[in-house]
Amino acid sequence: MKKILLAAFLIAFSSQVFAETLAGWDPEGLSAEKGGWPSPWQPTTVADGVDVVQGLTCGVGVRLATLNDGWGGNGFDTTSAQAAVTTGQYLSFTLSPAKGRELAFSSIAMNIRLVGRSYEPGVVYQWQYRIGNGSYTDIGKPVEISTAKGHEYETKGIAAPELKLDGVSALQSVREPVELRLLAWAATKSRDFSFVFGRLAGDDLVISGSVK
Repeated sequence: MKKILLAAFLIAFSSQVFAETLAGWDPEGLSAEKGGWPSPWQPTTVADGVDVVQGLTCGVGVRLATLNDGWGGNGFDTTSAQAAVTTGQYLSFTLSPAKGRELAFSSIAMNIRLVGRSYEPGVVYQWQYRIGNGSYTDIGKPVEISTAKGHEYETKGIAAPELKLDGVSALQSVREPVELRLLAWAATKSRDFSFVFGRLAGDDLVISGSVK
């Protein structure tokens, strides 16, 4: 009986696939003096078996933010998700499994800086995904970041709540390209602000999961 239980445990243990960094971006060192801010910006960490179809890029409605040790967009000025989509105010990238491989996405973690919103109550963001040429689908609910003058979101940045993806069935055992995009808009008044990844230690945008 003990041998049977041990064998069953070993089979179950060996079949588990542990989460790793599929793609990560660390903007430390980005500045005008060191070559500027690339767009698309390729990940600084990429797992074996992951192809980067397109690095981080700004939607047509925003321009690159020029903040040292950070990467993001400037010019977000809408007040709803639909308006952000219509005007192209988002940040996006596309990952794909290498030939013969599958991807399973488990989470999105990010450190962010917000600039230009110290006089407003907050900024809202929403992650979406699209598989292949399909439609965009929201991941969870919009997240509002309450802003206050002098808060670390203006300087060092803050760690946003981790977004779990392992419960999204469409993002498990994926064999097609997956586009992930982040919409951002003002919670109330329409005023220009920047949404930037940075400046905490290590990767400031991390897509975790597994490669099969």
